[in-house]
Amino acid sequence: MSERILTVDAIPDKLIPQFLKQAKKIDEFWFDMFLLCVTFGLRNIECRELKFSQINLKEKRITLSNTKADKTKLTRKVNQHLDKQWNIKGRQWLREHMSDLNASLIIRLAISLDELGFIAEEYQLGLAYEKAKQIYYNKEKPQIYQYFKRTLPSHSRQIDFSSFKAIEKMLSRRLKKHKGRTYLFPRDELIRNKLITNKDKPLSRQSVYNVIRKISHSLKNKLKNIKLGLHSCRKSAVQKVATLMNDVFAASIWIGHGHGKGNLSMTERYLNRSKHRFQEINLKLSKACHYDHCVKSTKFSHC
Repeated sequence: MSERILTVDAIPDKLIPQFLKQAKKIDEFWFDMFLLCVTFGLRNIECRELKFSQINLKEKRITLSNTKADKTKLTRKVNQHLDKQWNIKGRQWLREHMSDLNASLIIRLAISLDELGFIAEEYQLGLAYEKAKQIYYNKEKPQIYQYFKRTLPSHSRQIDFSSFKAIEKMLSRRLKKHKGRTYLFPRDELIRNKLITNKDKPLSRQSVYNVIRKISHSLKNKLKNIKLGLHSCRKSAVQKVATLMNDVFAASIWIGHGHGKGNLSMTERYLNRSKHRFQEINLKLSKACHYDHCVKSTKFSHC
């Protein structure tokens, strides 16, 4: 098992109340933010940049849009379309610049953009080819980006909080407190410096990470072999739903993987893979498996 997989773990379910308690000790601001994250599995950036315009108290719904998944999908679509267009334009460019009577035939043999690049290198056109490609991408990208942006759905996930009275109460309180503002968790709520002019901005990623580190340190005796980070609350929520429903695919759809259609391969990364979990498995396995005893006693029914 690689260290990359084990980098960030979920908060163990039994420790979530203590995690939130420590957050509240630091400031109620952090309790509110982490409560929202761990309940609905919001990404850190989704919570930090959550706007009041995305919250409908009357319908008791949070609408997530322009999320990390949306941006990733949009970028992928734009790049795929640019590559497809350059597959045509790049061949035309090579035919115009290659000093070879068989240029058309040679170019026709290329089946990928990488192979077109290799042909350009072979004819000492590598730098000029890459420059022409970059110029073309820079020119076409803005309009292609806008086209695909219009084709994406207006939201990627809707969260119904009608059954979560504590969340509803917290959102109502914050809406009243920051009426007329943009963000649910504005940074100036924590920064008391009156000289700051542009206060209505979201928190930085580093600010949240520092608080998680502080809470982790205060719970270090209970978090042995468990590494918390920015994604821990989201992982905790997914594991909670998967356990409650006994259905990983249901958790996948609920969290919005696969653009709301579910993606098991993505959701499986959120399951418990901590060192603590592996140690727990090994301990239970060592107590349950006594095959040598079974062979000696010839009583296999208890193995």
